[in-house]
Amino acid sequence: MKKKILIIILLILFVVAAFLILSQTKGTFSNDEKDFAIHDTAIVSKIFLANMEGNTVLLERTDSSNWTVNGKHDAQQNVVQDFLRTLMYVTVRNPVATAARDNVLKYMASHGIKVEIYKKIYIIDFWGIQLFQRERLAKTYYVGDNTMDNEGTYMKMKDSETPFITYIPGFSGFLHTRYSTNEYEWRDHAIFNFFMKDIASITLEYPQENEKSFKIENPDNRNFKLYSIAEKKYIDGYDTIRMINYLSGFYDARFEDFVLSPTRATRDSLMKITPYQYLTVVPRIGDPVQMKTFLKPNQLTEEEMDAKHMPINDYQWDRERMWALVYDDNELVLIQYYVFGRILKPIAFFFPEYQEKNIEGINIYEL
Repeated sequence: MKKKILIIILLILFVVAAFLILSQTKGTFSNDEKDFAIHDTAIVSKIFLANMEGNTVLLERTDSSNWTVNGKHDAQQNVVQDFLRTLMYVTVRNPVATAARDNVLKYMASHGIKVEIYKKIYIIDFWGIQLFQRERLAKTYYVGDNTMDNEGTYMKMKDSETPFITYIPGFSGFLHTRYSTNEYEWRDHAIFNFFMKDIASITLEYPQENEKSFKIENPDNRNFKLYSIAEKKYIDGYDTIRMINYLSGFYDARFEDFVLSPTRATRDSLMKITPYQYLTVVPRIGDPVQMKTFLKPNQLTEEEMDAKHMPINDYQWDRERMWALVYDDNELVLIQYYVFGRILKPIAFFFPEYQEKNIEGINIYEL
């Protein structure tokens, strides 16, 4: 009898000891306080980001792989996909030390970014039967600053007063910048995104060098028509391979960046002058897409140009980038000759005797 009682006491002590060890290992925080990850991002339907200055970004899924920004712009899909991976793999390293906790909470209160993640679920989801889909808020948390070593980011769940240091396993760096509330960092940079078969016509005009201007008509992806705007007639004898290569250049043609500062002053100045080029693409389905280009004054010194092996006889103009007005002239952007040089050609390009030349510095305007 005594032996049985001793065994029972030992078992009770063992259970108590195991409980204490597990409690120390897991800590005193509930899972809800430290579970920032979204394990199935495929069901995420909407993400809302807001900072304390009133800047907001609303990302909404339109289909399995496409998203919009603030209900009016296409999103950069690769940027959104990277962000979804962040939401999936964000992991808690440890709670913020007691000594630093108040400062972290104060910073979050004044500079933090609020994150709301919504997902689509089915009220009835049983044995493959899915009925009555609805959207609900899955998580709300706040993102603070980065840690001193830039290897972690402070986060805390809504209704919790316990901030944590978070990171992504295998990634060296911080996560704060991925939760941007700047709309322009999410917006798509595509200007033209057409396959050749989707293009009905292309018109490229040089207002001050009309002899370079042309129009291409594409009735059936084979019998192309090249029209000289200066001569007001169709031109035969063009190189078919060059024509096909040219039309293929309108797939995924992206600008480098938005020109945000000083946007209004620069844009207003450009609106008052004649563009260097007008480029209009008319698709078979949808509205025409137009881009107006402007030569950009060079900001490199002669020494910097020489270091890039650039001749300085056209020192006045930037030899790598141009300005462009896009999206119905509502946005001023930077485009690279490296990307758009393939479609900003004169009519002479389509003939065998044409030789590529360096970009000419043409004194069109003075800002």
